Amino acid sequence: MRCGRGMWTRRDGRTVGAGEVAVASREMAREAERKPGTPARILAATLLAGVVLSGCTATATLDPHFTPPADSGPIPMSVGVRYAPELRAYEATTHAGAGGNEVVLPLGQASVSLLQRVLPAIFESVVEVGSRPTPSRRLASVDAIIEPRIEAFRLRALRAGEWRSWADIRYRVTIRAPDGREITGWTVHGAGISPDESAAWGMLSTAERASERALQSAAQALVASFEEVPEAARWLRGQAMDSASAPASGQITHFRPESGGYPVRGMYEQVVAISADPYRAPDPSSEGIRADPGSAGVFSSLVAVENLGERRLLLRRPEITLAFPDGTTIEPVSGSYLAAALATKRSRLSAIGNLPGAAGAVANIVNLVIALRNYAAFESETAEATVYRLLYERDELGDASLEPRQRVEGYVHFHVPPNLRDAGAMTLIIPVVEPDTATRYIVSLPLDTRDGGAD
Repeated sequence: MRCGRGMWTRRDGRTVGAGEVAVASREMAREAERKPGTPARILAATLLAGVVLSGCTATATLDPHFTPPADSGPIPMSVGVRYAPELRAYEATTHAGAGGNEVVLPLGQASVSLLQRVLPAIFESVVEVGSRPTPSRRLASVDAIIEPRIEAFRLRALRAGEWRSWADIRYRVTIRAPDGREITGWTVHGAGISPDESAAWGMLSTAERASERALQSAAQALVASFEEVPEAARWLRGQAMDSASAPASGQITHFRPESGGYPVRGMYEQVVAISADPYRAPDPSSEGIRADPGSAGVFSSLVAVENLGERRLLLRRPEITLAFPDGTTIEPVSGSYLAAALATKRSRLSAIGNLPGAAGAVANIVNLVIALRNYAAFESETAEATVYRLLYERDELGDASLEPRQRVEGYVHFHVPPNLRDAGAMTLIIPVVEPDTATRYIVSLPLDTRDGGAD
């Protein structure tokens, strides 16, 4: 069964729109204000607990925003952009809550709409082309053709108190000559977390907002990529593409370089040094929580990045990866996601539907008891998740622009899938970019957590 956009089915079988639910919820909140001592969240929870998706597939509404950069003008080039049918049709489907209901995210449509605003802010002239040119069908009116596609998308939704969603999207941007020949390409990452105000409406709303924010983040990253990504910068500068990344043979690796220091350190002389310590990680027991994050797949490493050269370096957290012996790689997760993943989940009770006469009055009393019980579960989950969030967001490594001789340090967190948790041997891969020379330096740090950090 496919529901109309924004339509919900109550347990009593009556179909209501999201707008009707919103009006009722606001009325209940105002009623709570007139009755001191009755939390508005309890009454809202009573209403929302009686409204469930019932075997529906709901299509999300995505409307990502974009603000053009004010500090730079467009690149004086004329480009064509080809939105392939695969991009336009790209959708992601996720499940909403415990009912097994589906939410469809029309990411392709939203991406095209967003890029139609982003690319004209980057280039002086942008025209859409229907098909890819060939040597016999050159597109002489443009300097190059841009082909974007969605390479990967991931949405994770968890409830720790209220629903929260985390979205990650990765685009592949390919540059082609007017005859269709591929010149270069690079990836653009975007990430988004649903805002607090979307949580009250459950997973559908949080999925929409997190996805929109991921798209917006990717749009800003695309604008910056023409200065910060070596392949894009070299294309604009007319430089050789084969030296966009420094040779891996230039890395020097030291194990336990100093007493009491980091277990492993990788460096490119006079450019960058990166150290990692997988044995130092946030400890929940320091906050009074008895938990073993490692058994839940949480892997954290303390990382220090130092600029050894005379030019600025850029560190972008989404480009960090953890590689396993079977070739699998995973990307970092945020401290807020780990908080929601680790918090103990409490079950919720569903409200009773409308009943006639005296039975209805009894049902109202039961529903209030259910709401109070659900609110207690909400408060308990929220309190525990807050402690975890403060623990894992504290000293978390983020994006950084390192001036000469500058050093940054922080934790990088991963949520390792169950099939990889016994791997032991892993490689932490951290790229940094020197934008002045449009060169990427990839530091690979072998980690082995099986010895527990013993000498």
